Amino acid sequence: MVSRWIRVVYSGASVATGIVCYAAFNTIWMALAGSAETMLNFLWSCFLALVLCSMGWLLALPIVLTVSRIDGCRFWGLFALGSAIGPLVIFGLSFWGWIESGAKDSFDTGETGIACIALGVAMITTFVYLLLVHRAQERVEN
Repeated sequence: MVSRWIRVVYSGASVATGIVCYAAFNTIWMALAGSAETMLNFLWSCFLALVLCSMGWLLALPIVLTVSRIDGCRFWGLFALGSAIGPLVIFGLSFWGWIESGAKDSFDTGETGIACIALGVAMITTFVYLLLVHRAQERVEN
């Protein structure tokens, strides 16, 4: 069994991977939209990625601490669960904004592009985390 602190460290490393991926995806998306300030966009993307990935990491941390074995169907189940965290954070924030605005209009999911980026980043970070823990688990067993 892989110890809890190693799983937390691997989870933090995968979040760092997610921050870099989100900042890169968002900068490319802004550049394709025609924004000229690329460095400013990159810094803004890094800050936004830090905030959003930290929120997702806090949501995933109880799962990281609870689940000790990652093999077989558990691997893919945890991959699906971890991949859903990013879009849930985005849609949760947009739902919160809708509630705060008084819920006057119909709920608009205008952040679908950002949610797709969040899905890609969540898939990458979850896969990196699961591979790291699976590799450490095989080392402990051998």
